[in-house]
Amino acid sequence: MFPAFSLQFIIDSCRLVWQAFIDRLKAEKMTHALVLPDQNFLDWYQATKKYVEFFKSVAVVRSPKGMNLNRYKTISAVKTKGVWFNDDPVAHIRRAYPSVVTVDVLDAPTPAQLATLLNGRVTSQQRFGTELNQDTRFTLDWATESSTLRIVRPFDLALGNGFFHEGMDIAAELETCVICAVAGEVITLVYKEDGLGYGAYIQVGTVHGRDRYLTTYTNLQNIVVQRGQQLQVGDPIGECASDAGIKLVVQKARHDTGNRYKMPGAVDPLPLIYVEGLTLQTTATFGLRIRRGPGIDFPKVGDFNNDQVARPLEPHGVAIVKLQSNATDNLWVNLVTQKGVSGFGAAWFLTAKSPRSKVPRSFAINGVNLDLLSAAGKPNPNQLGKMQYVRLLYNVSMGTGSQDLNRAHSLYEPYLRACASAGKKVILVYTHQTYGEGAGYVWERMDSAKWNELGQRFAEFVRSIAARYAGRGWIAAHQIWNEQDAHEGAVASVRMNALDYANLLFKTISAIRTVDPSTPIITGGHTGGPQRGANYARATLSALPSSVRPDGLAFHPYGRGPVVGTNFTIFGHIEEEIQAYWSALPNKRMWITEWGVLDQPNASISSVSDYAKGFIQYLQARHPEKIAALIWYAWADSMHNGYGLVNEANVPKEPLYSLYTSTA
Repeated sequence: MFPAFSLQFIIDSCRLVWQAFIDRLKAEKMTHALVLPDQNFLDWYQATKKYVEFFKSVAVVRSPKGMNLNRYKTISAVKTKGVWFNDDPVAHIRRAYPSVVTVDVLDAPTPAQLATLLNGRVTSQQRFGTELNQDTRFTLDWATESSTLRIVRPFDLALGNGFFHEGMDIAAELETCVICAVAGEVITLVYKEDGLGYGAYIQVGTVHGRDRYLTTYTNLQNIVVQRGQQLQVGDPIGECASDAGIKLVVQKARHDTGNRYKMPGAVDPLPLIYVEGLTLQTTATFGLRIRRGPGIDFPKVGDFNNDQVARPLEPHGVAIVKLQSNATDNLWVNLVTQKGVSGFGAAWFLTAKSPRSKVPRSFAINGVNLDLLSAAGKPNPNQLGKMQYVRLLYNVSMGTGSQDLNRAHSLYEPYLRACASAGKKVILVYTHQTYGEGAGYVWERMDSAKWNELGQRFAEFVRSIAARYAGRGWIAAHQIWNEQDAHEGAVASVRMNALDYANLLFKTISAIRTVDPSTPIITGGHTGGPQRGANYARATLSALPSSVRPDGLAFHPYGRGPVVGTNFTIFGHIEEEIQAYWSALPNKRMWITEWGVLDQPNASISSVSDYAKGFIQYLQARHPEKIAALIWYAWADSMHNGYGLVNEANVPKEPLYSLYTSTA
């Protein structure tokens, strides 16, 4: 016979089950879970009533079976028979749920004993009891206020000098606030390079249980801490001294690593990372499909829109390091959205932020290519909206082989002045049309001797132009040549080999620096892609003396974008070029001086606008510290084979025009 239950008992039981369900839904935003046995769950749940009413935001979980507990920072685990493997909640959780920071063990074999224990915590107002019943792992929060969380170079990478990378390099732009990632005492302060290659750095000592750790923060400036000072997580340490970001090195006492690293006892920081309040966002223009498993072959279980946030269901460091991937890597992040959808999202469409992430201060992104010799290519600068840059070829030849600099100045100077008045800065490009066209050179017959001869005269012309505008604040960058690495037979540029370009670049940089010591000088826009183009850039840089370097590499990623397989991304993902050119000249911002849609005048404006929006959002979210400018080609349809923001009659092409002119 079945036992007789009162109506009130049935109502109370249903209410408890429903409340447990609601708590589980709320758990998507919670970081503390109380895990109960499955058997006689209602009795166990009743024992928690006073505790969960007093301590808010506790997710009550019915058994660890079928539940990904990685979403919680702290787990209060009831220790009783049949719940945990070998009845050991600490060992079980550490093995199965590596994201969990603290395991709070509740040694309570019965519901009555659990109620007594929890009610005692309410009385003493100790949510997690004392350290005697807690097992907390050593963790690192994020060490900067960067707009996005990115790992540039991982631990243990072979350095080629007999050592392996002893730390983890994380992205940060110049002057980004560097903050304490783990509480401790300032042990060491070094204000200038001391041979380690760390620049200015500090070291913080931390005692964690029986272990001692030393955490080093490198590449600092404006250090604000003192030796002996006690720091808490989030306390400011100083600023990042360059766009190279910082290196984080963690050493553990009595941890033997032999001679593998230049810092003894170095440990991998990646599995130690736990970012309080970490959120994920998507860069996918129309939202991201969440799938049941890690791959496109798994069914869709929901959507993750770009106005929402998600949380990782895997260790934070593991999730963050995946975000540098591109589509060809096929990496996926296990996550849960704010709407409670759990599954896997494509890592190459995700970014990570902490509550301390700041909007990048110096990512001046948008600009446009103009042509003062084209009727529609020279708009009133006030028509350019919020765009910060314009890019202009300083065309002395003007199609006639002219070498009259005064004539060129009379064309360009008034327009440069108007741009300055409108708050725009100009990238001036110097090519064969600055000097060389009409001077007797036959490009198909050029050799190193002729390039050397041309280079000297070219450098003199550029020096004269740079001198005219030096100190006025009008010029954002001097760009030397255009698409010098173009393929054989290219019609939009004059190509040369890397050694000849290095010679021309050396002469021109040296000439400019005699009259303008500070304006950035960048390479011509490479168009060869992540293999041929990046190799060309490396060969150029290798041929330059160490005392002469450009201030940035420029490239033209036509046919690439964040969504592979469309009409506008026939050559692949934009990430491939970013990584390739960054590795050629690391720590110097890259300039995308041409991008857009070529030879597709009949493409729909809405499809081009969607492509542009996705491209901009991707770079803003993923690489604010690496990209100096993003210059669309072109302003008007009449400018060679580009897709204009306006048509030949200077009529804006909506929504592309508004998208581009309203994005700073």
